[in-house]
Amino acid sequence: MSARGKLDLVALGECSGPLPEAHTLEVRTFADYMGVLYVLEGSALGGQFIARQWKSRGHTLRPSLYFVDPSESVTLRWQEFCGRLEAAVPPSMVDEAVAAAVQTFATFHEVMSEPVHSRA
Repeated sequence: MSARGKLDLVALGECSGPLPEAHTLEVRTFADYMGVLYVLEGSALGGQFIARQWKSRGHTLRPSLYFVDPSESVTLRWQEFCGRLEAAVPPSMVDEAVAAAVQTFATFHEVMSEPVHSRA
C-alpha cells in the first residue's frame, strides 16, 4: 500500500486495528489491466463522490490526500489517461477491458456496501 493510501486510512479512521481482508481482482491480460486502471484513475476524479458516500455511511470524514483533491491536476491527469487508453487498447480488446472495469466497479461496490464493523 502506498504512503498516501495509508494516510487516507488513518484520516478516515480505518487504521485502528488490523486491516480488513483484501478483495482481489483478477488481472491477467493487458486489457484487464487497462480496465482496472480506468476505474482507479477515475476514482481520483470521482473522489468527492466517494467521500460523500463514505460520510453518508457513518464514517468520520477528515481531509484525505487521495479522495478529496481539489487541484486541477486530477482533471488533467484523467484527460491524459483517457487519451492514452484510447491509443493503447485496440478495438479487439475493448470488450475485455470493459468487462474488467465492470468487475472492478462491482468489487468496489461490494466493499463499500459492507458495514464498517464487519471489516475488522
